[in-house]
Amino acid sequence: MPDVLPPLLYVQQLRKKISFVFYNALRATLVFNVWLTFLPYFTVWIWRMYFHLGHSLSKQLVDIYQLKYIERENTTTAVNHWIEDYKSRMNLQSFVSDCFEGQIITGVVVIIFVALFLLREWVVQNLPAIDEAEHARVVNQLPPAIREPMFEEDDEQNRPGSPVAPAEEELDEWLNHLSNVKITRAASMPPAGSSSHLEEPEFRRSASMEPFFSENTVGRGNPPYAPLVRNADAPVLNMQPIAEDLFDHHPFIQEPLVDEGNEDHEEEEEEEEEVEEEEEEEDLGNFGDDIEGVLEAIGMHGSFWILLQNATLMSLLIALVLFTVICLPYMIGVISILSVGKEVAGLPLELIGFIHKNLGKITDPLIDPILSAYFDYVWPSILLCCELYLNPLLERYLGKERLLSDQSASSAATGMDHLIALYHQSKPILESTYHRYQAFAIGESSGDRFVCILIGYATIFLFACVLLTRSKMIYTLFGDAAQEALREYQVILKLTMFIAIELLIFPLFCGAVLDLSTLPLFEGASVASRVTFLKSSPVSSLFIHWFLGTGFIFLFAVFVTLCRSIVRPGVMWFIRDPTDPQFHPLREIVERPVLFQYQKIGSSGLVYVFAIFICIGGVVHTINLAGNTILPLRWSPSSPLSTIPIDLLTTQLVLPAVINYLQPKRVFKKWFVDLIVFSCRQLRLTSFLFGTRNPEEEGDLVYHTWSAWIRRAKPPYYPHEPTDVHGAEVSFVWNGQCLRVPNHDRVPVVPNRRMLVPVDPFVFEPLDDTERQMGHPADGANETNNTVIVYSPPNFYRRVLMLVVIVWLVSTTVACAFAFIPLMLGRWLFRLAIEQVVHDVYSYTVGASLLFACWSIASFMLKVITDVHKQQTTWLKLKRLFKHVKRWLFKAWRWMFFLISFGILLPLAFGVLLELYLVLPSSKKDKPLELKIIPIWANGVASMVIAHGFIHVLPENRWRRSIGNVLQGGIGRMNITLCLKEIIKPVVTFSIIAICAPPLMAYIDHKLLGKFNGYKKSIRIAYPTALIGSGIFYLISLLSGLGRNWAETIREETYLVGRILHNHDN
Repeated sequence: MPDVLPPLLYVQQLRKKISFVFYNALRATLVFNVWLTFLPYFTVWIWRMYFHLGHSLSKQLVDIYQLKYIERENTTTAVNHWIEDYKSRMNLQSFVSDCFEGQIITGVVVIIFVALFLLREWVVQNLPAIDEAEHARVVNQLPPAIREPMFEEDDEQNRPGSPVAPAEEELDEWLNHLSNVKITRAASMPPAGSSSHLEEPEFRRSASMEPFFSENTVGRGNPPYAPLVRNADAPVLNMQPIAEDLFDHHPFIQEPLVDEGNEDHEEEEEEEEEVEEEEEEEDLGNFGDDIEGVLEAIGMHGSFWILLQNATLMSLLIALVLFTVICLPYMIGVISILSVGKEVAGLPLELIGFIHKNLGKITDPLIDPILSAYFDYVWPSILLCCELYLNPLLERYLGKERLLSDQSASSAATGMDHLIALYHQSKPILESTYHRYQAFAIGESSGDRFVCILIGYATIFLFACVLLTRSKMIYTLFGDAAQEALREYQVILKLTMFIAIELLIFPLFCGAVLDLSTLPLFEGASVASRVTFLKSSPVSSLFIHWFLGTGFIFLFAVFVTLCRSIVRPGVMWFIRDPTDPQFHPLREIVERPVLFQYQKIGSSGLVYVFAIFICIGGVVHTINLAGNTILPLRWSPSSPLSTIPIDLLTTQLVLPAVINYLQPKRVFKKWFVDLIVFSCRQLRLTSFLFGTRNPEEEGDLVYHTWSAWIRRAKPPYYPHEPTDVHGAEVSFVWNGQCLRVPNHDRVPVVPNRRMLVPVDPFVFEPLDDTERQMGHPADGANETNNTVIVYSPPNFYRRVLMLVVIVWLVSTTVACAFAFIPLMLGRWLFRLAIEQVVHDVYSYTVGASLLFACWSIASFMLKVITDVHKQQTTWLKLKRLFKHVKRWLFKAWRWMFFLISFGILLPLAFGVLLELYLVLPSSKKDKPLELKIIPIWANGVASMVIAHGFIHVLPENRWRRSIGNVLQGGIGRMNITLCLKEIIKPVVTFSIIAICAPPLMAYIDHKLLGKFNGYKKSIRIAYPTALIGSGIFYLISLLSGLGRNWAETIREETYLVGRILHNHDN
């Protein structure tokens, strides 16, 4: 291997590198243009062509149906052909706009197509076969005595005939049925531990505290599995699972033997761990293959024919999807709209006229007195109530005129005349409505096309419903394949509909309700203003309401999870546990009826509406009763305190530090737990909510003397058994009862059965004979694991309701205090200082900062005074006081050093460098050279934050280690010496050199040349020249290092083979 590489070798390698880079750059440019320019451009014009075709169809149908009453401008305006439209838009701006619009359409189409493809794959894998469904229907029609549960396995196995039967007739029937019936899917069978008693059907919980419905048996392990808060599980073929105690009662059925060898078990675990490690290594190895496949699919690797093939296939696929999803429903909607004749629209009025004409002679003597009494007595009362109560509310929130004028009361007597006039006026109103309905078909606006597409989908849906009702005819005509395909697409449509409701419509509804309930928060807000904003900016309005609704649903779920983590397991059995491994919401949507799903969603909607209006709207309107003192909020973003973004810097720097110091989540949870524990102790609900039985809560104290009552005397002892304790001054009387309750949140729920079963306090047997015979619904095979005994005080349900009310009132009061006391204090301070209405964020920040400072000082002083007061002698008190003062002086010194160095010195250094090297050269020449301290400081703080983030993003480096070592123990314990040595000194030295060196060089240059008239201009040029020079020097050093590495790479690639061959024997 030569010490110096020949220049020709450098040239050859350089040519190879340049060719490789040039080739890949050209190919990347081609791939970029194909997928992000040509394909979106083709998509947007296919989109427009489809709508032109639909519009041409509507014009032809208008001519066929001879709809002469449609407005002339809608029928006579000629629509340019889409090719002419294409020619008219041949400019760069339109091309870029069309490409961007096409990218949006293409992205949406690809996402929808991939989602539907994955959804169909899931449906194909999880949808039962038609013969299994038929078999299920046959089994459901059998009598209950024959319809018993079955065993099943994953694979088809040979099933023996009936074994030797035990004496019990019940087991005979079960085994005979087992040997004759067809096996069902493994996914449909409940697991062993989920059954309840054989004589009772089993049900799963409803997920959002909805009322339970009487349905068929639900196994704990079979689908569907309800999503959180809104859905419940479905019955599975009316079959009950096998009782867990069947093995104990029937000797011919034995449980499988379990190998208890620990060594074999450990060896199996080790083998499983090795297999998992190998699978992880394979996954890591397959990652590169996946990347290679993606690059080949988009055209970066492989032949250009693959790129052309994939691009053509994607174009045809997008065109087909747009035709199927948009164009076809649009045309069907146009045909449906125009096929509705004028006579059909007037049919309701004709029917009313016919009824009135022919049946009027019979019904008028009966109806006229009722209507006369209504308009004489009831209608004036309604008008009076509207005048007194409804109109003020409408004027306040709707922002409109009065709903009913004073003349309405005087015209109450002519109510029948108004009805008659309304009947005669309704015909032209219906005609105009019908004309507008017909105009949707020929309109070219987005709203008209959207309505046509919706009507087209509605027509397709009705047609599909008709086909589904004729399933036997379809089966006869087309066979199993068509029926299976129709069933799959029906399930896909069902899943898509409910997923859209859950993710889009339901959050949008919650956001709208939340907006309506919080109107008093904002000045000038009303329903009319919200409707106006919706009309002017529909996309923004819908997105804001959807975002608010999604946030509220998420916070509601977080609150439920918080409550679940506080109380014992089993208290919230009526709400679905999201961590349940049997949580399969999609299967539930597939197997539950549509009306039942709508019922669950409606019940959940009522729960959310109640929570929003009571918990949020009620609080807001209660605070609004105080007048204009607190509400509305001053929420004007166009009036900042200063042009310097101090508020943004404070939010970026101070707010995270304050949150990290206060830890509000931990503090709130601790306070909330303490509140619930204290309330439960006062209401004697500790045993029910937390599972610990406190003897002092299981009875009442009876005081025999006034002095004992004043002194709050205690009995001699609290019994651990349900007995009374009698004393001289006070006696303890045990009352209440014991309950057997669920011990975890995944217990099955049986309708019309009590989950809180009263039991005897001594033997823990149910007091009710029926409950004693049937057992607890959640017992299953293991009563100890599924249920637990807790104490219940008298008036249990009233106490639970009182607990909820107390916790809600206290939490709301504390939240309002934390929200509005700092706000009012900040408003008062700003009113005294600047006499200007400022944003409430500033007011709250100032008020909260002042209260936090006062609270910190007061808590510190109280802690010091308490600690000093505990000392015995004066010398120890002075010594402890001196220790506290010394410790806090050191903390104050470190904080002062931190604020001066990191809050003033370094930001000013960064800001001056930014001003001199970037802002000053780009400013106007006639602008004087001046440095403003406050803007420079603000820019320096922002630059320092960016530099700090950049340092932590980079790999391990010296600056990151220095910052970590300095601030390892926090600001109060920072190492000042190390900070000065490793951070402050290098940064300040570099800043001084960078600030002073360029003007010094400019001064020397002008001193030597003897020209001082252009000194300011030279200073403007000196800093960017120094920056460019430093950049060139750094670039040269970087290229030098890269050159050395490249030379080493060339050396290894050229001579490494020979070296390996020579060294192979060694």
